[in-house]
Amino acid sequence: MLLPTYIDRIGRGHIVPVARPVILNESPTTLAVNGRWGFGPVISEWTMERLVAKARETRIAAGTIREQSHVGRLADYPLMATLAGFIGLMMADSGQSAKAVAPFGGREARLGTNPLCIAFPSDLPGPVFIDMATSAVAAGKLNLARAQAKPIPLGWLLDKDGKPTTNPNAQLEDGVMLPHGGPKATKALGCPLQWRPWPRCFRAWASASIRKGATTMARSCW
Repeated sequence: MLLPTYIDRIGRGHIVPVARPVILNESPTTLAVNGRWGFGPVISEWTMERLVAKARETRIAAGTIREQSHVGRLADYPLMATLAGFIGLMMADSGQSAKAVAPFGGREARLGTNPLCIAFPSDLPGPVFIDMATSAVAAGKLNLARAQAKPIPLGWLLDKDGKPTTNPNAQLEDGVMLPHGGPKATKALGCPLQWRPWPRCFRAWASASIRKGATTMARSCW
C-alpha cells in the first residue's frame, strides 16, 4: 500500500535509497544517528542492532535518529530487542511531514500520529508488546477504509467543518484525525493489564529488566 508513496518520495528526493547512516555522537550507553534520509526500516534496524550490542555490555542503551524516512511498523525494532532478552521501546514523530491530528478540543491539525511501541520478552510462545498511534486511528486503517469504500466509526475524524464523520475521504478533504483517548486525551495514557492472566509475562518482564535491562530508540524526521 505504501509502495507508490515511497516511489513518489524517492522521485522528490525525500528518500535517498543509497544513503547510509552516520553516527553523530556515541557513548557506552547512547547513540545519536543521522539517517541521511535513507530508507527508514534500514536505518532503524541498523540503529537497534547497535543499541542491543551496547545493552549487552551495560544493561541499558538509548538512541535517537534524525533525518530518516518512514519506518513502517514500529514494533519490528523493539521486537529485535526482545529476541536478545531486553525490553524494547521506540517512539516516533512526524518531523517535517504535514500534521494530521487535531489536539483535544481542536479542529485543525497540529500534531502527527506519533506512534509508540514497547515490547518485552516473556516465557509465553512469543514476546508481549503494544504498538499504537497516539491518534484515534492509524493512517493505514483510513487508507484501507477508503480502498474498500467502507464507512469508519465516529470518533476517528472530523470533516472540514469540524463535525464528526464516518466518511474516510474526509481526511483528504481538509478534515483532521482525532487524538487517542477521546474526551480523556489530555490525560496520561494508561494501559492497565490484569495480573492473573499474565503472571508469567510479568515475572519474565521483571526478570529481564533486572538481569538484562532495556534498549530505547526515539526517532525524529527533523
